[in-house]
Order: sequence, then C-alpha cells, then structure tokens
Amino acid sequence: MHTQKHTLFLGGGIILISSLFSFGISAQVKEPSRAPDADAVPVFLNGEAQIVEAFSDPDKWIRHDLWVETEFDTDGDGRPDRMHVAVTRPYQTETSGLKLPVVYNTSPYFAGTASGSSKYFWNPRHNLGEQPPVRIHPPEIKRRGERPVISRGHVGTWVPRGYIVVHSSSPGTGLSDGAPTVGGDNESLAPKAVIDWLCGRAKGYTEREGGEEDLPIGQPARWV
Repeated sequence: MHTQKHTLFLGGGIILISSLFSFGISAQVKEPSRAPDADAVPVFLNGEAQIVEAFSDPDKWIRHDLWVETEFDTDGDGRPDRMHVAVTRPYQTETSGLKLPVVYNTSPYFAGTASGSSKYFWNPRHNLGEQPPVRIHPPEIKRRGERPVISRGHVGTWVPRGYIVVHSSSPGTGLSDGAPTVGGDNESLAPKAVIDWLCGRAKGYTEREGGEEDLPIGQPARWV
C-alpha cells in the first residue's frame, strides 16, 4: 500500500510544487538507528523523521542528473521538451535495495533570472497588427562545475532523514528545454512528467538531446 500527497503553494509569484511519495517504506518508531549502514532504515520518533547517521554523509550520497521528456513542444523545434531533473539519495538505495519516499520540488527560479530581465520581455507598445520590435534575448546560460546543481533546497534536511530529494527546472529555465510561460498548461504538465518518470510512465534521458534512456519506460524507479 502506498500513499501520495501533493501540495501546491502559490505565493509571491513563485510556483512551488512539492510531492511526497511513499512506496513500501520500512520505518521504525524508536530512537535513531545505530545499525550498520547496510541495514539502515528511516526512523520516526513522536511522528517526526529523525536524522539517521548512516544517511548523513554527503560524500556517500548518490547524485545524478537527467532530462525527462514531456508531452509538449513549447520551443517549436519538432521535439518534445525535456525537463532537467536532479536526484539526490542515500547510497543504500543502490547497494541495499532500500526504497524511500521522495520530496520533489520544481520551480522556474532555480537558475536565477537574467540581470535587468525586464528588457527581455516582449514589448506590447505597438499598434495592433504591426510588426513588434525585435526581441532582445538574454545571454546563453553557462554551466558551472561538473554537475549542474539545480537547487540544494531540502537536501541537507531530508536526505539524512531517509528521503530522496528530486528537483526540476521549469520549461525554458535553467537547462530545461522549452519556452517559459506564466501560468500556462506546460508549467503543470512538466512536473507531471517528472512524477510519471518516477512511476515508470514517462521517458528520461541522460542528455538534453539524444542520450541513453534513464529508467526504461514501464520501469519505475527501483529506489522509490
């Protein structure tokens, strides 16, 4: 049996979607575990998730990036847009077959905004039917470091407590494909695609273009 909880927060112009999934989680209600790393499981005390020493070493966390394919094409290149996704999880999910719940966070703001961003907006100040002024585009985003970090939010809090943390950048932001919109259907369909990927219903790839398939379609994430 599993439970799902989806919460949508709208405030200050920021769209934040957090999803908590529980699939076959093994939990104990007792003092924090001192068991060997391989036998570590989440621990809850008085209804609260406790820090487990075996999950708390960042050097042992498994981190990987992928691009999840959506069902829309907002940039008009003839290919479905792919959303950039980052996963951080305890290494026991790989070595011991441990399944854990997921804290999922998506936002159009993880990569920041272009300096003086108002000058990049479409200029509506022209007569109806006339050709609008040429749009000014922001500079190309440059990757920093070997692994492009979407966000460190929630990672330090929840991974040590036995959760998997997943982040994704909204369409047209960060390293995600597509064109950004405000309140468009694609802003909801993008996180849906990531959730579908976790459940084995959508395709994920190791690269933004091409690349090998990450978790073949029909195969849910074995660590969720």
